Formats: sequence, C-alpha cells, structure tokens
Amino acid sequence: RRIIGYARESTRDQAINGFNLDDQEKKIIQYTEIFYEKNTYNLTIVREEGASAKSLDRPRMNDIVKMVKARQVDIIIIHNLDRLTRQVRDLATLLELFDQYDVSLVSITEKIDTKTPMGRFFIFLIVLIAQWEWETISNRSKRGIEESTRQGNYTLAHYPIGYRRNPENNHKLIVEEEEAEVIKQIFEAIAYNDYNVEALSRKMTQDLILGRHWSKHTINKVVHNKIYYGTLE
Repeated sequence: RRIIGYARESTRDQAINGFNLDDQEKKIIQYTEIFYEKNTYNLTIVREEGASAKSLDRPRMNDIVKMVKARQVDIIIIHNLDRLTRQVRDLATLLELFDQYDVSLVSITEKIDTKTPMGRFFIFLIVLIAQWEWETISNRSKRGIEESTRQGNYTLAHYPIGYRRNPENNHKLIVEEEEAEVIKQIFEAIAYNDYNVEALSRKMTQDLILGRHWSKHTINKVVHNKIYYGTLE
C-alpha cells in the first residue's frame, strides 16, 4: 500500500490546539505501525506549514491531488479532520476525487475510514459541525472588532506611516511627528504642486526621504488611506 500521511498547521492552530507537525507525524507513524503489517506499505509524510484550512489551494495539498490523479496513492492518513479542511464543499470535492481514484481517507482522531458508507456519513457530519463552529467564532470575532472600532479603538493589524501604537494603550495610535510631516508633504505635492504618483515616488526616493524607497504602490496607499481623513474602516 502506498500511504500518504498529511500533517498541516497554521500559526493560529499551533497556538490554540497544539497540533504541531512533529506530533501529527508521530501519531500517523504510530497508527500505520499498529494497523498495517510490516513491509506491506510505503509511508510518505507530507508536511504543510503555515497554511490555513479555509482553502484547498495549498502547495502540498496540490501535490497530493496530483499524486492521487497519477494513481500514486492508495491511502491518505490525517491526524484529525480539520487538518484536511474545514469546508464541507472542499471535503465533498476531495471525497469525490478519492473515490474516483480508489483512495481511502483515514482520520485517526475521529476513527473514520471513508471506505465504508458509515465512515463517509460521519465524516460529512463532523466537518459540517466543525464548519458551523468555525463560522460562529469568526462572526463573533468580527462583531467584537466592529464594536471595538466604534468605541474609538484601532483594530487593524498594521498602523499606517505617520502613526505608532501608543505604548501605554495598544488599541490607540499616536502621531509620529517626522513621518507625519512627510505625509502632509505627499498630499500637498499632489494637491497643489501638480505631482502625479509616479513622479512623486521617484523624487522622494532620490531625495532619500525617511531613508527609504518610495514606490508608486506605497504612495497610492497613503493618498487612499481614509485614516488620514479621520475615518477608520
């Protein structure tokens, strides 16, 4: 049997669940040693680092799909279902593909093998519940961020040029005076001095403003960032 052991983690998964790659790999190896006779299988571990389960478009997952289509796989083993996907639609796509190429999927934690009708039923049920739970948590987080923003807090991950996070309150921004003057100059150059973004980026880079390279993209982000008008989206 040609077995693929698939291990995946994202930063968030590792922090919350502790499903690090080494642990998943260890469990997959132990499982194959227990349930498959020695010298009857060839196990290959595929590790996916820093990849979300929101989409199947992941480098190593794409490699596995290619191997399945090339009929180079008989069994795929995962530690638990959300290592594979959290989307019912993606699960259906994978199961249809696996069935077409006679590949069975084994999930160790849920004790599921898709070669049985009951296994396929339960795998859909579990992923459906997991997706509902994930979307519920996501919606709560979005509502919390929105309410925090309404209360005047800065809730984005990165702060724009001209600001710094307040060291005394991480949810507030303070003006960084030197950079703020440069931001004002950018707006004035475009509004009053007939500079376009390309010419301004070239001039600011040549003049070593703030000792950095100024691309058209950077200046475009500045002039379209509503926070400089007092609005936070």
